[in-house]
Amino acid sequence: MKRLFITIAAAAILSACGGAPPNEKILNQQCQDLFGGDARTMGMITNMAETDLEGFCGCYASKAVATPSLIDKHKEMLIKMNELKQTGGDVESAAEQIEEMTQDGRITSFSEDEFEALGDFFQDLSGDMGSAGGSCPA
Repeated sequence: MKRLFITIAAAAILSACGGAPPNEKILNQQCQDLFGGDARTMGMITNMAETDLEGFCGCYASKAVATPSLIDKHKEMLIKMNELKQTGGDVESAAEQIEEMTQDGRITSFSEDEFEALGDFFQDLSGDMGSAGGSCPA
């Protein structure tokens, strides 16, 4: 009976992923949670990347999982950003808080440089997508 429940739970998890690998699905959702509802950031995405939030985050997630060393750090940073966004209100204030927390040692699981690299990753992807007419570049 226990195996039946495990099998059902596994099937439910796989179907919820919609076929995407779990890390890609997690990163996509964290990206959408982070940037969704923030008008300033959404404007930057639509202007620079020439796509909507769903297209941008889907592309971001697929690119991030292509580099296995980025997956866990990106998940951790996005989750922390989303936590801070819920209390602080927007992406920019959450980023400022993260920078302060990495500088004063309240966050030690990733560095300020790694956090800045995530920002660069988003910036570069936006530019690449814009150059590709809003499509996710190969």
